[in-house]
Amino acid sequence: MSGGQRLLAALAVSIALLAGCVSSSDDEPTPTAPAPPTATAEPVDPTPTTVAGQVTAGLPGAGDPYFPASGNSGYDVKHYALDLRYDPDTDILEGAVRIEAVAEQRLASFFLDFQGLEIHELAVDGQEARFARSGGELQILPAGPVEDGASFAVDITYSGVPEPAGGPLAEDVGWLTTDDGAFVLSEPNGAPTWFPVNDHPRDKASYHFRITVPDGVEAIANGTLVATASAGDGWVTWTYDAPSPMASYLAMVAVGQFEFSSTQTESGLVIRDAYDAEFAEDARTNFARTAEMVPFFEELFGPYPFEIYGNAVLDFDWRGTALETQTFSIFDRNYARRGISAEPTIAHELAHQWFGNSVSPATWRDIWLNEGFATYAQWLWIEHTTGISIDEQIEMGVDRSDRGLMLPPPGDPGPDYLFSPSVYIRGALTLHALRLTVGDDAFFQMLRQYQATYRDGTASSPDFIAVAEEVSGQALDDFFQGWLYEEAVPPLPAP
Repeated sequence: MSGGQRLLAALAVSIALLAGCVSSSDDEPTPTAPAPPTATAEPVDPTPTTVAGQVTAGLPGAGDPYFPASGNSGYDVKHYALDLRYDPDTDILEGAVRIEAVAEQRLASFFLDFQGLEIHELAVDGQEARFARSGGELQILPAGPVEDGASFAVDITYSGVPEPAGGPLAEDVGWLTTDDGAFVLSEPNGAPTWFPVNDHPRDKASYHFRITVPDGVEAIANGTLVATASAGDGWVTWTYDAPSPMASYLAMVAVGQFEFSSTQTESGLVIRDAYDAEFAEDARTNFARTAEMVPFFEELFGPYPFEIYGNAVLDFDWRGTALETQTFSIFDRNYARRGISAEPTIAHELAHQWFGNSVSPATWRDIWLNEGFATYAQWLWIEHTTGISIDEQIEMGVDRSDRGLMLPPPGDPGPDYLFSPSVYIRGALTLHALRLTVGDDAFFQMLRQYQATYRDGTASSPDFIAVAEEVSGQALDDFFQGWLYEEAVPPLPAP
């Protein structure tokens, strides 16, 4: 195709983006609210107990305005060590997790998010602990209270056949099966389908994975592969370490028959890819420019924030789905089709490593800080590789009178429209309008300062606005009110 045709095709893909995912279908899926988990027979009393007026129990839910049941309060997780054994023939997952955390108040009990799988043993600091389950909430009652500020460890063993959860991202999220294995796609609420977790972006932690699978299939996960070793009787253990803080929805595991390839950027960053063996050759061609994208984005956004990166093309077909799982983005098999223009989406998921992964949303209401930024980054990549300016791209591919692209306003889309096109397109237009308002130097300085300030943490829309005002020296409340929260779409400033 000509450059203009490639651009129009890329824009057609970009306006169908869903949660870091793209759909090659012409039909826009109808957003759905997450299905509530099925309650067990044993209820959990969420009322905090008190001693001398002190709250002594953490609460289920982290207070997210869109997903109030997600996450939990009272402690800060520092590290997850996951030891998983998965048999693709039976779909049985056996798991052991050690959760290392610090109490933020005196805890007579606390909660984790976990659903479906059977718990066999549970201990806090080596002592057996009582627990109760209701729906997706796991309440833990240690043998003695955990004191405010104390470090503690929770060990849980469990097993079963994981069942996915419903969510606005797609029909199912969580642990999902393929013909030769399984993979994880967890945004926003799928992580509790495969391990006990404090499932909210504001509680980020480091991860260590040991994944044991039958010989003849391979396992991949976030971070760096540090070892493969025989586990005996025809099983192999793959060990990965992911030391940078990570939101739980970005944790990933995939099991299947993969071919691996590796390259490096000019600065030495390793790009390691895993392609389903059935279509590895075409996938390798389509993803060949990833190492060029990294230094391009580093110049604009600041240093790449993690120790490694890669792409995984898996054997599932969800109309062109991709997700920015930290250090190892996943793509469905459509991205291995010969002749497909995959670069805009590859750039989109890579840009999420800065915006969404390194700096994660403080609440799910702040999702435009993920998707608007990554969409704008892919527009920047198209401009860089085709010479077609962003203003020209917008004129060619974005009709601001199209209510489907512009509503609901991206600053508060609501849980049912968390991944609506407006979050992506109007979110990206907000950034372009900001650039035209403050000038290129201030705009890219604020992106770098925002990333550096909140690296390894979370940020909200007010946090970004504060950085924008500090760098530009301008009062921007009215600007952001119009672009992020008002139904009427403001005009773009003149270039």
